[in-house]
Amino acid sequence: MAMLDGGWRFGPYELHAGMGRLMRGGKIIALTDVEMQLVTILADQGGETVSRETLLETVWSRRMTDDNVLSTSIHRLRRQLGEDMIPASQRGGYRLGCVPENLETAPELEARRLCAVFIEAEDKRQRMPDAEWDKAYLGRANEVRASLEWALAEPGRKHIAIRLAGASGRIWERLSAFPEGRGYFERAVELIDGDVRPADAGRSLYYAGILWRETNRARALALFQRAAVVFRDLKDKRKLGDVLGLIGGAQLFLGQHEQARASLQEAEKLLSITDQSKALSNVFNGLGVLASMRKTPLEALHYFGMARDLARLLGDTLREHSLAQRGCRLERDPSGEVHAGQSRVAYKVAIS
Repeated sequence: MAMLDGGWRFGPYELHAGMGRLMRGGKIIALTDVEMQLVTILADQGGETVSRETLLETVWSRRMTDDNVLSTSIHRLRRQLGEDMIPASQRGGYRLGCVPENLETAPELEARRLCAVFIEAEDKRQRMPDAEWDKAYLGRANEVRASLEWALAEPGRKHIAIRLAGASGRIWERLSAFPEGRGYFERAVELIDGDVRPADAGRSLYYAGILWRETNRARALALFQRAAVVFRDLKDKRKLGDVLGLIGGAQLFLGQHEQARASLQEAEKLLSITDQSKALSNVFNGLGVLASMRKTPLEALHYFGMARDLARLLGDTLREHSLAQRGCRLERDPSGEVHAGQSRVAYKVAIS
């Protein structure tokens, strides 16, 4: 985790004083040295009005007699930040349009630490048995709760809130705490806008969909599709393949079989060259269900067998056993049709 260097958060901006850097949604705002000094002084005063005389003395050491240069610099700064960030001059001075909040507070450092921990945890999950992952991470649920409540309490913390929600979203699924998780994600997803880092937005949309898929499959599908647009734009093949598998599963459940086939086949192509073993197993299972519904048992056996082999490699005995049973049933009755109700049960094998 990159350590903060002191500074302030105000509106959609973060001002890192030590680095002399102003950021908005992970993007650096280009400021001149004078503009950086001005915004730093205004932030340091906590939203209080700073007199023109103080600004002239501090920034220019009164090396000029005409303060038009100050007016020009403030005008340029307003153009960069927005008129509402530096309201019109009042009582002969200037102030920020909102009260800044200090960076590098203990709650912020804790939230950022948890982001780093759970982004790494999500990557590990693809290669860990569920029981092992649960043992390592589910005990931190209360830490995540506290940090999410802190991050969601102020609009200016939206970047941290969205990042943490997306990083730790798996917790609510593994705890079966779906209503609680949806409560956090409803608030986080509403904050997504053009300032948010795309990867953070994509992860939040992804997990929001996961938490809705058992309650409202159509809503989950819409969230997954939004996430897919983000990951496609980022050219993130791993995450795109993962979310396309979920899209295919939702489409399968909703009876959109041709769309599901296209989504799952694209997911298979993308995930086959990655280490996303669990996601690929889910895709094979979905393709097996579709093949069963289309009365092509050899194709179904092929996909269920590949999903079972991946489950065995992952040490997931429950998933392996379920997939093996499906294969045995097909071998006994290769002409059997899988109906919509059966497909829902079958697909539950692969949704974790």
